[in-house]
Amino acid sequence: SIVILCRGLVMHNNPYFHIEVRDKETDESIPMVQLRTGNYLTFHTDSAGNCAFHEPGMMGQPVFFSVLSDGYVFIPSSAKEGVAPYDPGVVLTTTPGGNATIYMNRTQVARRAYRLTGGGLYRDSLLVGAPVPKSVASHATS
Repeated sequence: SIVILCRGLVMHNNPYFHIEVRDKETDESIPMVQLRTGNYLTFHTDSAGNCAFHEPGMMGQPVFFSVLSDGYVFIPSSAKEGVAPYDPGVVLTTTPGGNATIYMNRTQVARRAYRLTGGGLYRDSLLVGAPVPKSVASHATS
């Protein structure tokens, strides 16, 4: 595999499925959204609202993701989305190099801007080749 560094990690034949979570009202990204598969694998969006999903046994097929976040609510936009009110989510066909955007409605006045602590603040963004702020690009995966 060929690796090119350019404002983030870009891979030839990227194996990751890019899930982006955004605020429906402002169209801003939402960090720290929990995405949980039907068999309880849990992922969280990074500071740019991105999740790099790659589970070999789940690629190339429909996968249900619960979509949960404090201060936000996922409201299904079609009959294909949402299994039950207690487990709001969406079914996405996870293809290598593919992408999907999930929109959530904010339920609190404050907006979540980004994570302040912890490692890998922009890890998933780098894995899917999404841009990261120049000020953190050099240490985004530490």
